[in-house]
Amino acid sequence: MILTTALLYTAGSRLATGGTARRRTILLGKYSLLGYIAADCDLAGTEEDFLVYLSTASAASLAALLLSVLLMVAIVEAVDIARQRSKIANDLYRLVFA
Repeated sequence: MILTTALLYTAGSRLATGGTARRRTILLGKYSLLGYIAADCDLAGTEEDFLVYLSTASAASLAALLLSVLLMVAIVEAVDIARQRSKIANDLYRLVFA
C-alpha cells in the first residue's frame, strides 16, 4: 500500500498542473484504500487473479484489467462527489475509513 501511494504521488506530481489525469491521480492517492478495495472486489468478481492477467496477456484479459481500473476510478470519483455534497455520505465514509 505504501508503494502504491508513493507511485501515485510521484505520477501526480509529474503530470501537468490542473490536468484531468493529474486530478484523478491525486484523487486515487487520496482514496488509495477505497481504490484498493474497489479494484480487489472487481478483480474477484471476474474470478481471476491479477497475475493471471499479466501472464496471459490476451486481449480479453487486458480488457478486463482496463475495465477494472475504469470502475475503480469511477467508484473513487463517485465517493468524492458524494462526500462533498452530502454530510451523511461524508460521515459514513469517515465512520468506515477514518
